Amino acid sequence: LDALNEYKNLRKLTKLQIRLAYKKYIEKMETSLDQDPNQLWAFVRSKNKVSRIPGKMKYMDTGYSNPREIVNAFMRYFSSVYTNSSETLSDNDVFNNWPIIPSPRITESMVASAIDHLQNKQTTGYDNIPTFLIKFLKNVLLSPLCIIFNLSLSCCSFPTIWKIAKIIPIYKSGDLSEVSNYRPISILSSVSKVFEITIFNYIYPAVQRIISPHQHGFMQKRSTLTNLASFTEFCTNTLDSSGQVDVMYADFSKAFDSIDHAIMLYKLKCFGFSCELIAFFRSYLNDRLQFVSYNGFNSHMLEVTSGVPQGSNLGPLMFLIFINDISNCFSCNNIIFADDLKIFAKISSIDDCLYLQANINNLNAWCSLNKLKLNISKCKVLSFTRKRKPILYEYHIDRVGLSRVNSVKDLGVTFDFRLSFKEHIHSICTSAMKTLGFIIRNTKQFKNINLLFRLYYSLVRSKLEYCDLIWYPLYNVYKHDIENIQRRFLKYIVFKIDSEYPQSGFPQDTLLARFDVHSMEQRRVANSIKFLYKLVNNTLDCPYLLEKLSFTIPMYSTRHLDTFTYPTPKSNLLRRTPSLIMACNYNMYCQNCDINYNSLSNVLSSIFN
Repeated sequence: LDALNEYKNLRKLTKLQIRLAYKKYIEKMETSLDQDPNQLWAFVRSKNKVSRIPGKMKYMDTGYSNPREIVNAFMRYFSSVYTNSSETLSDNDVFNNWPIIPSPRITESMVASAIDHLQNKQTTGYDNIPTFLIKFLKNVLLSPLCIIFNLSLSCCSFPTIWKIAKIIPIYKSGDLSEVSNYRPISILSSVSKVFEITIFNYIYPAVQRIISPHQHGFMQKRSTLTNLASFTEFCTNTLDSSGQVDVMYADFSKAFDSIDHAIMLYKLKCFGFSCELIAFFRSYLNDRLQFVSYNGFNSHMLEVTSGVPQGSNLGPLMFLIFINDISNCFSCNNIIFADDLKIFAKISSIDDCLYLQANINNLNAWCSLNKLKLNISKCKVLSFTRKRKPILYEYHIDRVGLSRVNSVKDLGVTFDFRLSFKEHIHSICTSAMKTLGFIIRNTKQFKNINLLFRLYYSLVRSKLEYCDLIWYPLYNVYKHDIENIQRRFLKYIVFKIDSEYPQSGFPQDTLLARFDVHSMEQRRVANSIKFLYKLVNNTLDCPYLLEKLSFTIPMYSTRHLDTFTYPTPKSNLLRRTPSLIMACNYNMYCQNCDINYNSLSNVLSSIFN
């Protein structure tokens, strides 16, 4: 009995110490938020993370319990996507109509700019040098790094140790114990990243002029929003005139990992890279190694025989160069974000379907020529239409029929065949409400209101605003659902301050005014006008959308004149057109502004005031 009482007392004391330690941890995090915001996100990850990799894993029907066997199983799976590259291609067929890009001469200012671009992290690659140390020793390292980089370029040889990548397995979904349900995160040497950023900053201006305007991925002034806005503009205008748009969403199988190195070097020549620069990139791509690291165990190293280096700064740009000529094989509309390609056409008859099918055949031929595989089972066809009897053609690749769907998630936005975006709005509201519940459950001991707002803005509101120009809600029922999420958060803040929730029916405007927060509808208006401002002032590169805007040309002097003109919508569908949303909002809220003269902050202040 004495032992039992002693156990209860010790258990009670332990729980008390845990609560006190947790309270002290929260207080420290709240007070050091401005100096070290990473503590906040570490806290979020600790509360929201998936369980660690189990002690027993399986791969290809074989079970593993030894940690070293597990990391080797991961290594085999991650390396299975690589292919053997072709032999060096002949230079005889190289067609280059662009100025030659010579090998650069690296200066200390170029290296300094690259170091400043590094993120301040403690993560280390194979060389165990963290980026924060490089940034801290920046002035000391400038001269030696400059010498090493220039020597590497003059010898056309990329240092071997910088070619070794450390791979961390990250869980995706499905069975936790299945190796194939994890994706690789590649961590490279911090010094090699400085070198790559320096090279990238040198070649990007020359390459940028050649990259197709259809490509929106990894390009300055372009984004998922410019991609989706151009596509939505075409579809809404077609459907408003009672038309139909058929879209084929292409899915490449491990595109970034399947790049043939010989073809990659050939395309660099076509872009005007000098012989010395080509030799340097040959060394950069060849003889790369990687190993999996987890829980203190490292796998054996395997050679990376294809693809552009994951986690690198040059890899995405090299992929854009590789895939750039894909647009040349299409005679129909096409738009791409990195490897997310969609080809589409207005359908009025079966001949239009055959026309789109011919373009799908051209895509398949391009993939065969460039040794990229299409994942046919994941390629989808969607017909956007409001017709009662649409034309439903059976599109195919290599005689394999493509799946026809009624909705598809495109760059994070769910498109349905009627372009109502009802499914998307429901999805983001559900996800945002779950995340808000997560915040409320895990911040009961928080006292710093600014910290709670930061969590809300980053984790909840960002979901409700992503590409909102595309799915802009027209009906009050959807607007209310979105506003209700912010209202619930603000009521929680009131409870944290006043120790009681506002009464039912408490005015929304009073809540917003108390915390100087704008409504979600106001923010959608502001986001649309911000996009318009950047488009007109050339800080966004979206020519298709820009040509849809029409400035008002007055015939005579008037007291008030709308800046933009737009067609009268025949239906609510045309009201969803990005160009019309932007023009209408600007005319309504920015009557006293000059979009070509006023600053963006002045334009936006006219909305909120």
